[in-house]
Amino acid sequence: MPNYDYDWYIYNTLTQIRDILKLGFAEEIREENLRVAERKVSAENFVKQISDYTNELISKGELKKSQKHVGTRVSNCLTRAGITSFEEFDKTSTDDLMKIRNFGGYTLEVAMKIRTWHEKKETR
Repeated sequence: MPNYDYDWYIYNTLTQIRDILKLGFAEEIREENLRVAERKVSAENFVKQISDYTNELISKGELKKSQKHVGTRVSNCLTRAGITSFEEFDKTSTDDLMKIRNFGGYTLEVAMKIRTWHEKKETR
């Protein structure tokens, strides 16, 4: 003879567990989406800062106008490597930078000028 109270209790408990798991999973997805969105905004700001610094270096005569594309290469290479802030960029060694695809000696030279320019701006 089936025990309906016990069956109902088990069903109800399993339903509650399922709902809790759904909420937990939904919350994890929401938090991950927020982290991705924040990282995207951080990357966009980083790319803009590199572009601005490149333009400032050109206007100060430290880079030639023909070198502007190298600033774009620097930002593309860094973001492709997952470096999306100057804090991360400053922590990255030159050896690690040289391991990034399309990051050659000339790109490194311009990247170091951008890094130095950023440090000067931050200390003011």
